[in-house]
Amino acid sequence: MAIAKALYTEQIRKHAELYKKFVAAVARAGDMLAKHGMNSSEFTEADKAAGLIAEDIHRLIGRRHWTG
Repeated sequence: MAIAKALYTEQIRKHAELYKKFVAAVARAGDMLAKHGMNSSEFTEADKAAGLIAEDIHRLIGRRHWTG
């Protein structure tokens, strides 16, 4: 039971770390959108970075919503 709890706790820690990175990446994409516009390379790169982090979250927890 202790091993299962430790593994679950580690999964939660990884999830929280990825989610914090995702929130920061989305905020950056929003900033780039506001500053440079939708068709800018700055926004495109920031949006792609946020998408890659979202994919990492989905790999960790599956396709269900991360609050569920």
